[in-house]
Amino acid sequence: MRGFVILLRVCKCQVAQGLLSFIICPCATFAASPVFDEEVAHWIEVSRPPRVNAEERRQWELAGGNSEFEWAVQRKGAVVSARLLRDGEAYANGHAGLNFVPTAGRLRKISAVAAVKDGWLVGFNHGEFGGALYWFSPDGSNRYMISSGNIVDVFNLNHEYFAIGGLDHGSYSRGEIIQISQLADQEKWQGSPLIKLPSAPYAVSVFNSESAIITLSNGVVLYKDGKLSIIIPDGPWEYFFPQNSVLSDDQKKLYIGMRQYVAEIDLEQKALRLLVPSEEFKQPIDHN
Repeated sequence: MRGFVILLRVCKCQVAQGLLSFIICPCATFAASPVFDEEVAHWIEVSRPPRVNAEERRQWELAGGNSEFEWAVQRKGAVVSARLLRDGEAYANGHAGLNFVPTAGRLRKISAVAAVKDGWLVGFNHGEFGGALYWFSPDGSNRYMISSGNIVDVFNLNHEYFAIGGLDHGSYSRGEIIQISQLADQEKWQGSPLIKLPSAPYAVSVFNSESAIITLSNGVVLYKDGKLSIIIPDGPWEYFFPQNSVLSDDQKKLYIGMRQYVAEIDLEQKALRLLVPSEEFKQPIDHN
């Protein structure tokens, strides 16, 4: 018999003493999804219509874009797995070690956190409503803005800090890599635009501690030694909104969690596959 996982949607209906209280409210709904194997190596590939078949491709994109399934990927040892994000949940990069909730005026949607020697680098991303990169002291009592604009993630290459940021909204898709530096101890961190990206970034994975593989709204690029090179020029996830990415243990493959699919990219062959856990997760296409 086919099994199901039941997810309960709740509302944030009360705020008390600075902590969110969750209660079941009248708009609560139930959603069921098939039980699945989390290990992505066991998933199956889904074919995608070629772009020359414009109408079929459009229907396929719409079906995926309307999917109820949002995937985030992770790696534990040699195993890459995926989990379903709950309704309305967005993947956020780890906040391990934080003992306070970073906010900066109206900025509250945390997109990235990185521990540095004198505190924390915290990115905020409110989409078309803006964002910023801030420094916070270890206990959160002090802060200052390093750079304005939406921040997607912060990463470290050879002991230097960088951020990816940008906006993908409507027909607008722009992004950049920002270098984050501190000229001397006790001085303020600074952010400097380093290089423009072909389109808005969604995720980054560090490759061999020397380069970064950046998932864009329409492809994947490699950043190394101040230059960009294309890995995937035409990613088919324009409507699938990538959540995050991880490298395989041998760093030969990149996995990207997104709506409906997990993308698997063979970095040596520059080959792309879209994966789902089983036939039950294939998205039906409405041809009417």
